[in-house]
Amino acid sequence: MKLIIFLLLIPLVSCAINETIKFKSDELFIGVNWEKLSPDQFRVLKESSEDYFAVLEGKKPIYAKLDENRFVLDGGTRFYDGYKYRLTVVMSMSSFGDVRGYAYGPSIQYEESFAPGNISKLSNIKMYTSESLGELLNWNKL
Repeated sequence: MKLIIFLLLIPLVSCAINETIKFKSDELFIGVNWEKLSPDQFRVLKESSEDYFAVLEGKKPIYAKLDENRFVLDGGTRFYDGYKYRLTVVMSMSSFGDVRGYAYGPSIQYEESFAPGNISKLSNIKMYTSESLGELLNWNKL
């Protein structure tokens, strides 16, 4: 009986794992067959994607580590080093006409050895008012 229950649970667990990968990666790398990637390629894309989506959700990167020696005095941009990629979390005071606030979002630059094509950078920078960025980043809890 235990064996039957175990065998019935395997597809459910497998679906849950694939859903996690799909949620974190398919919106950035559309149509990729994750099972066909080498472990190294899978790691790069999985880690960079999860860092990318963490930043979009107002969280700190999960895998990439802060480069404390690199900074810009623009309102809060930070640089992180990941496995075969560099993540820039853009947070730059900006204005577009009378709209003032911050340009915010992730920008991933992959190493040339990993992404030798014409484009090796993916980003999602949006304009936020100070209030809307504060809500995303929970500034009211500081």
